[in-house]
Amino acid sequence: MAHLKDKYEYWDVDATPPGLEVLWKIVSPADLAKWQEAGGISGSELDRKDGFIHTSNGRMVREVAARFFKGVGDAVLLKMLPEEWPLAVIWSPDEPVGVLKRPVTGSVSVHWLPDGCAHVYHSDPLPLECVAETHPMPLGADGVHVFPEGMEDKPVDVTPGPEVHPAHGGPGPGGAGPGDGDAMET
Repeated sequence: MAHLKDKYEYWDVDATPPGLEVLWKIVSPADLAKWQEAGGISGSELDRKDGFIHTSNGRMVREVAARFFKGVGDAVLLKMLPEEWPLAVIWSPDEPVGVLKRPVTGSVSVHWLPDGCAHVYHSDPLPLECVAETHPMPLGADGVHVFPEGMEDKPVDVTPGPEVHPAHGGPGPGGAGPGDGDAMET
């Protein structure tokens, strides 16, 4: 079986994939209240069933809201910044197996998908300080959720191949890396 990491062989497990710098999680007020009382994010019923916490980037969270929270006017949107988490974050385009499915205390494994979904695996509830902001998700007059102003809507940058994404210090398309002449856009 081919692994996505072979397709994205340049990927550094310590580097946040471009487009996933901010993770969003839609929650019910009841779940949020339980987590605040318990002091940690244990996930929704679906998260616990699936064995990971469902999150997504700004582009995908809109689709998640439309698909799974249609008509729900009291949902809450959590903004999370993985680079600021008090945990070691291991990023992988492949679903974690073995110990990475239940990483040691103090770390998480994040299985990222090209569509903007990110599955957070953690052996303990995520610390509440992983949440940078909370936002209400009211329904607009058209029945569609209203999202916070300035919320990014960019795709995950998963340029495949043996090329290394310039943001990670290696050659990009054409083999040129930082400092190799032509400036490259990221």
